[in-house]
This record gives sequence, C-alpha cells and structure tokens, in this order.
Amino acid sequence: MPDPNRRSSSLATSRRSIAKAAAILMTSLPGLAVISRRASGQPVPSTASAVGSRKCFLRGTSIRTVSGYRPVERLSVGDILPTVFAGPAPIREIRHFRYERQGRNEAWPVGLRPIRIRPSAIEDNIPHADLYVSDAHSLYIDGALVPAWNLVNGRSITRDDAEHLDVIEYFHIIFDRH
Repeated sequence: MPDPNRRSSSLATSRRSIAKAAAILMTSLPGLAVISRRASGQPVPSTASAVGSRKCFLRGTSIRTVSGYRPVERLSVGDILPTVFAGPAPIREIRHFRYERQGRNEAWPVGLRPIRIRPSAIEDNIPHADLYVSDAHSLYIDGALVPAWNLVNGRSITRDDAEHLDVIEYFHIIFDRH
C-alpha cells in the first residue's frame, strides 16, 4: 500500500498529468487555422485533419536507422528503422508536405510552426539532439501517446517561430505497422 505521507516528485507528478491529459486529448484535436500556401500556390486546407493530425518531422531532423543517424529527407522506402513496438521495420512510404510563405513579413501560422524538443527534454539523452516535429506529432511517454504541442513548456520544449525559414517541409514516415 502506498505511503499517504510520501510526496511524489514534481517530474513524476508532471508525467502522470501528461498521461492523464493524453487520454482526453487523443480523442479530439482542436481545429487549426492555416493561412499558407503549398509550393503549387494552392491554399493549404484549414482543418486539423489536413495539417494538425499529420505526424511529421521537419526537414533536417536526424532519424535513427539501423545503420546510424540520417536526415529525414535522405531516408528512402525500404530503409530499416528501429521502432518501439515492432522492432526493426522497413519504411513503406514517405509523405512530404511543403509550405511556403509569400514574404518574410508574413508570420507562419501557429499550427505549421515546428515544436523544438531540446536534448534530454524527455529523459537523460532523449532526444540526444534537437528534435523538430509538427505540433500534432505524438511522443510515447510513460505508456501514452502525447501530442508535441501539449508538451510545450517554454524552456526545453518550445514552439519555434521558424522566422528564418521561407519554406517549412515536413516528412511523414509510414510503416506497415505504425
């Protein structure tokens, strides 16, 4: 039986709160207003299902393969990646999403701006380097999938303003069993 006088560490309490919130959040994501254009000049759809629900990595993000780390844009169908649940698995498909803004003075819509997860933000050496993901990309933490936007704390996990980028590109990796 747990000791009622024992206080949980703030990290453990925080993680439990995240896991509880994840159960609620996984059933409904708020709509994301997106006012940008694809490379083709076509407007980007303004629904969460079109942008917010994609689980994507920003161009330049290092992804671990069985033969070492590589930028996500250099991965190919058939490359083998270690996975949490299925062990090493080949990539079945890679989807690419490219967004351009019309000028430097135009701010990126919040829903397109990447989430930056600094080294050791999750646990010691996890991630081992800056990790940039779309805001709805879920991370597996303490048995729950938690969207990255829900982890933003203003210090070790932040929403990047991406002001230095004229193009934001995300890559979505698909396995037979995701």
